[in-house]
Amino acid sequence: MELKHRLWIIFCLIVPLHVFSQNDYTKYLIDQAHNKSIDTLPVSNLSSIVQKDGSLNYLKPLENLLSLSTERLKSVDVQNYYSNLATLFSFVGDVKRASFEFSKSDSVNQEDWAKYILKDTAAFKLVDFESTLKNNALNNRVVMFNEAHHIPISRIFVASLLPNFKKYGYKYLALEALNGNIDSLNKAYTVGYYTSEPQMFNLIMYAKQLGFKIIKYEPDFFSYKHTPDARDSIQAENIYNVLKKDPDSKIVVLAGYGHIQERIPNHTMASILQQISNIDPVTINLIAFNQYTNSPDNKKLFDVISGKLNVDAPYILQDKKDFDFFENKTYDYNVIFPSYNEKNLRPGLMLLNTAYKLVKCKAVAPFQLVQAYRDNGTTSYDKIVKFDVPADQKCFTVKDGQTDLYLFPGNYFIVYRNADYQVMKFYKKRIE
Repeated sequence: MELKHRLWIIFCLIVPLHVFSQNDYTKYLIDQAHNKSIDTLPVSNLSSIVQKDGSLNYLKPLENLLSLSTERLKSVDVQNYYSNLATLFSFVGDVKRASFEFSKSDSVNQEDWAKYILKDTAAFKLVDFESTLKNNALNNRVVMFNEAHHIPISRIFVASLLPNFKKYGYKYLALEALNGNIDSLNKAYTVGYYTSEPQMFNLIMYAKQLGFKIIKYEPDFFSYKHTPDARDSIQAENIYNVLKKDPDSKIVVLAGYGHIQERIPNHTMASILQQISNIDPVTINLIAFNQYTNSPDNKKLFDVISGKLNVDAPYILQDKKDFDFFENKTYDYNVIFPSYNEKNLRPGLMLLNTAYKLVKCKAVAPFQLVQAYRDNGTTSYDKIVKFDVPADQKCFTVKDGQTDLYLFPGNYFIVYRNADYQVMKFYKKRIE
C-alpha cells in the first residue's frame, strides 16, 4: 500500500476525535463493540442494519465500523468504508457527521468550474423556486430531482413538494431507492437499502397518504450487476413503460446523483428517456448548493454566494450572464438552499417540510438512541420496535441534555435504547 494512503487512513482516524469531541456519542458505541472479532468480515457485511432474524439494529453496524482495528483500516477500500460509515450516520439522524465522514472518501470530486465562477459571484441572481416549479410541472410530464444518498435534504424537500405536485396532476412517485415489491413496505429493508433511512421511509409513507402510486424503476436484478450505461437504459425504459401504459400520467422522480443529467446521449437515465420517448424531463439539481455538499469547490462557492445574497429559502440559482454551471447544461435548474443552523443536535433542514411537528426528548441515560415508531393500531408494540423503520431517530448523551424529533401528526411509540440496542424506556405520544 502507498505511503500516502497509509497516512490518509491515520489522518482520518485522528481528525474525528478533535472535531466531534464535545458531544461525541460514538465512544459509547466503540466501548460496546470492544474486543469483538469483526476484523475478518467484509465492510459490506459489517454495514448491514438487518439482523439474521429480520429485525433492524441501527447501532450495531456503526459499532462495527467504528471499532475496526487500525491494522484492518489500513487495508480497507477508503471509498467503500467511509461512504458506508456516512450512510449509517445519516440513518441515525446525524447529518453533520455523515457529511464529515463522506468527505474522507474518494467519492469527493473537485469541481474546476466553481473556481472560475468564484471570480464573478456578482453575476448571480436568485429566482423564485415555487413559481418556476409550478410553470414547469404544469407543462411537462416528468420532473426529476437528485439526491446524495448520505444526506436526506432531497428526501425532506421532495416530500414537502408533494401536495403541490398532487394539485398539478402528478400521479406517480418513482424512486431509485426501491428494488423490491412496494407491497412489502411493512418490512422496508426488503424493498431497498435506503428505504430503511427514516426520511426516505417518511417520503414514501407521506406520498402514499396523499394518493401517489409508488413505483420502482431499477433493474429487476441488483444494480451492480449491470454496467452504468445498461443500468440507466433499463431505468429509462421502466419509467417510459409507465408513461406509455398511462398516457395522461405525470411522474415525479427522485434519483441518485448524476442519473438525472441531460444531454449526455446513451449514458444517463434522463438523457436516454428523452431519446426513447421524445419527452424532455425537467431536471432539478438539489445536491450542489447546500451546506452539506462534499465538493470543496462547491462548498466554497455556496459559502460565498450565501454571504452575498439573501438566501432565506430554497431558490433557483441562475447566472445573469446565463453561465452554464455544468458542461452542456446537464441540469435544467440548480437549487440553492439556505445555510441552516443546528438546534438541539438536529439540522435546520428538517424544517423544510412544514408538516413536521417538533417533539423534545430529554436524556435519561449517559447514552441513548431515541426513536419514534408509528403506532398503526394493528401491529403489536413488540413487532413494531423490532421490525419497523422509525419515523425519526437521534443518538445523544446526557451531556447534550436533549434533542428533537420531527414527526408528522399521528400516534407514536417514543423509544429510548442503550448502546446495546436494548429498550430502556418507551411511552406513547400523539402528535396533533
